[in-house]
Amino acid sequence: AQALKGAKVLDFGCGTGLLAIAAVKMGAQEAVGIEIDPPSVQAAKTNVALNHLSGRVTIREGSWEMVHEKYDFIFANLVVSSLLRTGTHIPDHLTQTGTGVISGFGENQAEDVRRFFEEVGLTISKQSVLEGWGAASLSSHQ
Repeated sequence: AQALKGAKVLDFGCGTGLLAIAAVKMGAQEAVGIEIDPPSVQAAKTNVALNHLSGRVTIREGSWEMVHEKYDFIFANLVVSSLLRTGTHIPDHLTQTGTGVISGFGENQAEDVRRFFEEVGLTISKQSVLEGWGAASLSSHQ
């Protein structure tokens, strides 16, 4: 949680906004959630309001066209097809020392995911698997 202190966080594919809300509650300065599904966007906005975080958590409907700045952390919990289609945008929106956290891919797809992100200029620093699902931390090549 120390790493989140004062950070700017992007939760891409935020669903109901829980990660964005949690990040701010754990010390992030601000969080932006991006979600393409309109009912999820409404649920996320409601959750932000219920947590009295409207000043610090912003929910936007759409995809990468709604992302205009760089972030210290980018969370992307997406199905693997979306991850491999839209993940090319992650390096453009990550600060130089930022961390991307990706999840939602199967254990059997981990190698493809690693290769894809290395090609777009990100290094997988940590990778873990739980019950067949993979997650990984990414950082920019320094």
